[in-house]
Amino acid sequence: MGKTIHIDSLQIGMVLAEPVKNKFNQVLCSGNLTIEDKHIKLFKTWGIQSISVTETDTANSDSEAVINEDFSGLKKFFSWEPRNEAEIDLFKMAQKRYNDLNIWDAKK
Repeated sequence: MGKTIHIDSLQIGMVLAEPVKNKFNQVLCSGNLTIEDKHIKLFKTWGIQSISVTETDTANSDSEAVINEDFSGLKKFFSWEPRNEAEIDLFKMAQKRYNDLNIWDAKK
């Protein structure tokens, strides 16, 4: 069971607690899906007013030490040093994606 929120409060990175259906009862997105910008646009296009998201915050689930360790490992893997905030954000997104796919441990 999740927490129901208005579509305007929806943020990228939140996780759907249950499938989102349109007014014709067609599934637009399955449950347990991490929200991306394209999903928010889809919901607004179909007139979805509220959705159910899990109450756990996935962005804060890892400790800072683990994040820093993975971040430096990811920099070594790509052999590239980020030079600005935008590049650091790209690295953080790559790190989260690797962690979500559970393939980062195989690369270490």
